[in-house]
Amino acid sequence: LKPASRVCLRGSAGAQEQRSRCAIRARSGSAGATSLVSSGGMGTWLEPTPGIDYSVIVGVQIFGCTVCLLLAGLEYVASRPGADVPWLDWLKDSGWWILPSPFFPAVIYYSLLWSEQRSKSSASSPEASSKKDD
Repeated sequence: LKPASRVCLRGSAGAQEQRSRCAIRARSGSAGATSLVSSGGMGTWLEPTPGIDYSVIVGVQIFGCTVCLLLAGLEYVASRPGADVPWLDWLKDSGWWILPSPFFPAVIYYSLLWSEQRSKSSASSPEASSKKDD
């Protein structure tokens, strides 16, 4: 294996974008395959994108979590011994609650982004600076 070399892709972009374009190129010996690994770190994963309203995204994710819990509860009721609920027969031992289960990690991730977005907007708002002056 050849040692990894640092490659920066230069362009007319600003310094921040130029740093984010920097990557580590690792070459495997005989295959010659190249993989690029971002050098941005985990900090870029938690940076909210300007112009996106994360409160709407978090609301949709919470709705998905609620559907998941509702389906799990209904399946539990339908699968109990002696349960005589004919309108829940389609849920009996079905596992439909698993389908919306990815909403749980997504609501955590987007809540972190929304929290970061709210803290940045409150720090940059004129009301926050006037409260500091008092």
